[in-house]
Amino acid sequence: VEKAIVNISAEMEIIANSTSDTIGWLQTEINSLKEVAFQNCMVLDMITAQMRGVCTLINTSCCTYIDQSGQITTAIY
Repeated sequence: VEKAIVNISAEMEIIANSTSDTIGWLQTEINSLKEVAFQNCMVLDMITAQMRGVCTLINTSCCTYIDQSGQITTAIY
């Protein structure tokens, strides 16, 4: 029984480490996508500035929020 508990504990540690690594990689991808989206937004604003901005063109109110908290990574560690 003791050996089984040790084996289960070792497997759980492997799973936890793998999960932590995967979430770290996902956070990196999210950060990269955030940067691309922000750059695209800036370019779109520059292109449409002469027409009073993209919000005027599509007739909506605009509010952009880019989360930079890193809460996913913080919650894991």
